Amino acid sequence: MELRMVVVVVTHLVVPWSLIARLWRGSFRSKISWLVSTAALGAYVAGMVMIGAWAWVSYYFRIALPLAFLGAAYCSFRRALPRQVPWWRRPESASGWAELVTDALVAAVFGWLAVGAVQGLGHGNARAVELSFPLKGGVYYVGQGGGSPMLNHHSVDKAQRFALDIVKLNAAGTRAAGLYPSDPARYAVFGEPIYSPCAGEVVASKDGLPDNKPPDSDRKNLAGNHVVVRCAEQGVDVGLAHMMNGSVAVKPGQQVEVGQLLGRVGNSGNTREPHLHIHAVKTGSGSVSDGEGVPIRFDGRFLVRNSLVMR
Repeated sequence: MELRMVVVVVTHLVVPWSLIARLWRGSFRSKISWLVSTAALGAYVAGMVMIGAWAWVSYYFRIALPLAFLGAAYCSFRRALPRQVPWWRRPESASGWAELVTDALVAAVFGWLAVGAVQGLGHGNARAVELSFPLKGGVYYVGQGGGSPMLNHHSVDKAQRFALDIVKLNAAGTRAAGLYPSDPARYAVFGEPIYSPCAGEVVASKDGLPDNKPPDSDRKNLAGNHVVVRCAEQGVDVGLAHMMNGSVAVKPGQQVEVGQLLGRVGNSGNTREPHLHIHAVKTGSGSVSDGEGVPIRFDGRFLVRNSLVMR
C-alpha cells in the first residue's frame, strides 16, 4: 500500500473522527482542560479543512468534519459548564500532564498551518489574468493551487508559483473509483476534453508519450504530452500538461479560439495520477518552464486547493 495513501486515510479519517468521539464522550477535570482539548481539535479540523486532500476520501467528509466538531464541542461544553467543574485543577498523573501539553502543542502547530493556508488564499500584489476554465461537464476539484506552499507545492517554483492541478469528482465526491487505483481510466478526469482557455497561437505541443500506470511517473518528460498557447490579449503563455497519449489536437503555429479543443486529460509525464496541470507565465519572460509565473482567475475566481468548479 502506498505510504501517501495510508497517511491520507489516517490524517483525514482515523485521527479526526477518533478525536471528535473523544471530545464528545470526554469527562474533563477543569474548564481549562476542556478549552485546550477543544482548541487542539478545532485547530486540527481548521487546518485539515484547508490543506487536506479531500478528493481522496470524499469531499463530503470535508463538509461533515467541521459540523461534527461543532456538535461535539457543544455537547462536551455542556458537561464542562456546571459549577462543580472548576476553571483549573491540576492533572492527577504524569499522563494527565502529557495529554494537556500534547493538546496545547497540537493547537499551536495546526493553528500555524491554518494561518499559513490563509496566507495562500490570495495572490498578493501580482496581477492576475482572466482565462476561460479549460474543462466542461462536471464538478472539478483543485488539488494544488494557491499562493503558498501550504496549499500549492508548485508555489516554490518561479514559473509555476500559481499553477493549478485539477481533477474531476464523481458522485461519491472522490477523484477515482477506489482510493488509489492503478488503472488511469478509473479516475473521473481521465479522457476529459481540454479546451483552450484563451484565443491565441499554439507555440508548442507534444504528443506520443504513454500514459503512466499510477503511481508510476515519467521524470524525463516532465510535462508529458502538452500544449502551450500564447494568449496575446492577456500577455501570457499558458501551459496545459499531462495530456492523454494520441489526444493532442493542435500543432505549433496554429491559431485557436476560446473553447477550441486542445486535447484530453491523461497521465503522461511527471505525474502519479491523471489530472490537468495548468499555469501561465508572462510572455517574453522566458519559457513556460522558467518564465515569470502569473496568477490565473476563472470567472473572477482565484482558485486554491479544495476549490470546486461546477461546469
